Amino acid sequence: MKINGKPGIVCIIADKQNMGKSTLANYLVEKHRFVRVSIADPLKKSLITILRPVLGERRAQRFVWEAKDEVIPELRVTARELLVGGGNGYCGVCPDIFLRVAMSQSRAYNESGLNVVVDDVRKTYEAHGFSTDGAFFIRVVRPANDVEPSPFEGQLKGYPAHDMLIDSEPGDHTLMHHLADTLMKGLDYDPD
Repeated sequence: MKINGKPGIVCIIADKQNMGKSTLANYLVEKHRFVRVSIADPLKKSLITILRPVLGERRAQRFVWEAKDEVIPELRVTARELLVGGGNGYCGVCPDIFLRVAMSQSRAYNESGLNVVVDDVRKTYEAHGFSTDGAFFIRVVRPANDVEPSPFEGQLKGYPAHDMLIDSEPGDHTLMHHLADTLMKGLDYDPD
């Protein structure tokens, strides 16, 4: 995929959580050879380093990557609470620190000829930042999702997207994959 004649950045956005943003990002990585950049990864990696002495490597990774909402018995908090608190702390000093890191990583991948997908754009200023770099925005919709929007997910409700993909049901991503393939073809994307 080329955007303005160069490798591009695709940002996947949604109005609510659990809409299929990560599912689509994983598909673009596996099927269309995108590189995934996540705004929150530096924070998650630093939390693993902090938790490692208390929990050990495997448990620290599990709580941060897979079980964010489970209470960590030794600390009596969830990894999500620690991530939000840590993120708020960093952003209190430098409001766009994580966005700057993600944008720098994305540019570096683009300069080496690789397309990038970002699936954790949740705040308006993050979307604006990637928009100034010419990102292509895809909104993911799952009609049956009745989850209330998180405070961050709701910020992008109505944010302009270039296209919309529907993920019909959790667990069955056939429609989303077909729409993603059609979109890539329509963008004249060739992974080779």
